[in-house]
Amino acid sequence: FSCNGRADRIFGFFIFYCRDSHKIILFRFMRLATRLMINALRCQQIRFVFVGTSTAILYFGCFIVLMKIGFTAVLAALVAYILSFFVGYTAQKQFAFQATSRHGTSLPRYASLQLLCALIAMASSGFSEMLGVDNVYTIGSVSTIVSACISYIISSKWVFK
Repeated sequence: FSCNGRADRIFGFFIFYCRDSHKIILFRFMRLATRLMINALRCQQIRFVFVGTSTAILYFGCFIVLMKIGFTAVLAALVAYILSFFVGYTAQKQFAFQATSRHGTSLPRYASLQLLCALIAMASSGFSEMLGVDNVYTIGSVSTIVSACISYIISSKWVFK
């Protein structure tokens, strides 16, 4: 597909005329997406979710790579978690919360919070099963949402203050 170089701008849209007479409308997507992302990243909650999601993806990727190169599942999970823990801590402290607290204060608090969140995830998963929920996606979603909400509240009020 190639265009003949003729383009019109109508109401902020770019319309390119192509050899096959089809019009292709391209929104000023990159500019709009950049604006939206910059505005969204001004919000602490969005930065928190972004860092948390990125850290989860990092954990998953590390786990898979370590398994592929021959680590046992337990060792792969441990190494991936340790790496993700420190990357997550640094990103939450410096990017999400933009905290100025000392590492000697915030790192032990963050470690305690992560332990608490693991226990909360276990408890909420067990509670969901006790209520008769048998869909793994529902159980996982409940434990993720509950622990993420508690993590955000405690991080913003205690860990990174």
